[in-house]
Amino acid sequence: MTAVIVRSSSRVVATFVRAAWVVALGAGLSRTVAAESDIVDQFQSDVDVVVGMPVREPMGQTFIPSLSSVDFVELQMFDASHDSNGGSVFVRIREESMSGDVVGTSPIVFLEDCFQFPAGPGCGMIATVVAPVRFGFIDSVPLTAGQSYLIEVIHAGGDLLGVAFGLRNQYMKGAGFYDGSEGFSAGVDLTFREGVIVPEPTSVALLAAGVLAAVGGRWRRCRVESFPASATGKPIR
Repeated sequence: MTAVIVRSSSRVVATFVRAAWVVALGAGLSRTVAAESDIVDQFQSDVDVVVGMPVREPMGQTFIPSLSSVDFVELQMFDASHDSNGGSVFVRIREESMSGDVVGTSPIVFLEDCFQFPAGPGCGMIATVVAPVRFGFIDSVPLTAGQSYLIEVIHAGGDLLGVAFGLRNQYMKGAGFYDGSEGFSAGVDLTFREGVIVPEPTSVALLAAGVLAAVGGRWRRCRVESFPASATGKPIR
């Protein structure tokens, strides 16, 4: 009779435990280094003119979202002052108009002096040299898709700042505002982007998932080990 071959499962168990640690570590790292990606919902990208704040406040832009929340608002801004103190600004999301209920408020963002110029002259000059300024919300702001909302831009102190607008009615679902009313002439819109943030899978997480799958396959193969046949031709188990 052919001897029964018994493979110790200790090595398999050890392999599984090590892989479990790898997966756990990968999960922890994925939470630490996970990349994020923007999904932009509504936007207007033209930069044709800049409006100073706080002198032209209240200012903002109405928009109609197609998503049910907003995580960030991005504007195009510049330092419009010859002073060197820097300025602070934040945004609110209101329902429908400047008098609508506030549904979300971003933290205050401090903009250093000459923030839109990496180097060189030009700081404090009135021009369309702008830089993106991002306003995030601590928690997602819930919205109702298809309902009108307003992005209000508020100067919180410091130097005079400028906010970019477009003049060609590029955004058809709302209008730009300054001085609390529709700005300049018909077709003026704030230069803005708004949307949500979604996590992206990282290579660490994908590697951990691959290791777990490989260990699962090894475990199954060990359970279906090919044994020598007995004298009757049937496997001995």
